[in-house]
Amino acid sequence: MDLDIMTEDLADHKAAHQMHEKMLDEDLKSSTSEVDITAQIVEMARSGGSGLPGNRSVMGEGDPVLVRWSDGHWYPARVTSIHSQQYQVSWDPPYQCWAPEKVAEASVIPRMNQPREVCNFDVALEFVKRLRSLKHRSSQSTRLEVVYHWTREENVNKIIENNLKPPGATNADGTQIHVLNGEAFGRGIYASTDVNYGRAYGAGLSCGFLCLAFPGHMGRTPHGKGIPKRLCKKDDCYQQGSLRVYRSSEQVLPLFFTDLPTAPRLSEVAQTIARVLRERVLEQSVTELEFKKGEKVEVLWHGSYWQAEVAQVRADGLLDVKWLFPFQTWPAECGVSTARLRRPEGH
Repeated sequence: MDLDIMTEDLADHKAAHQMHEKMLDEDLKSSTSEVDITAQIVEMARSGGSGLPGNRSVMGEGDPVLVRWSDGHWYPARVTSIHSQQYQVSWDPPYQCWAPEKVAEASVIPRMNQPREVCNFDVALEFVKRLRSLKHRSSQSTRLEVVYHWTREENVNKIIENNLKPPGATNADGTQIHVLNGEAFGRGIYASTDVNYGRAYGAGLSCGFLCLAFPGHMGRTPHGKGIPKRLCKKDDCYQQGSLRVYRSSEQVLPLFFTDLPTAPRLSEVAQTIARVLRERVLEQSVTELEFKKGEKVEVLWHGSYWQAEVAQVRADGLLDVKWLFPFQTWPAECGVSTARLRRPEGH
């Protein structure tokens, strides 16, 4: 066959393949299937989290790890060699005086103190299903927001595999979730819209979970007596300031494991995913999602939301905002992405 014809056929084949991929991508983005929507948001999380240092999952020689010892606790160590299904480890401070030893593969997990993407398809699918089941409820019930959860290093892998769970629930491997830090505001999953809230529960970790979450049903006490003091049996969520307590795992979707410097960028990715969920799962129109000049908003900045007002909607879709009391002396911020904005509660 003539070389020019072969080259032309190859180019046609590549063009046809690219067209097919484009059609599949367009079908995925227009599909209302819960599975297809889940596949899209998982891909968005993986794309948004690409390049994060903690994404590597294979352990090698020299890698820092946690080792479960005979007392059931986890201790920091470093892999010195790997033989079959056993790891030779040396211990890290403050246990460096311990003798090196061989441990089973099942007793070793990677150190989890670097930003990484953690979106689990099965967890995301349950989140999408639960959100869709509430789409005819009030907008308050389905209000999507970014929240953070801090935990000890040895719990990170189980959360990635099983999702955050309330005390009393059981993981896939049969282990039960116990109360570790009290239940002052009721039994549930504790998180916060403030990235710094609860950092002490990370026991020294520089990273915590960045999640999307929605409240579900939130009631008030009878006869206008104000809000409950803790999570009530009839409610799905309790809120006090930045604190959130969620009744069930399906209300929370871990997307990333993040440190403070990386949180703002990953929060924008999460807000973009939230926008897709509002449009595709809750079927909110684009008009409902648009922000208008003069509208009161909350703007994500360094992991927390601050009160502001839209000063200008630019032709490129970005916004200029001015800060509201008591931050009115701050310089206005220009070119803010809508992914960083949310409407205040009750709007």
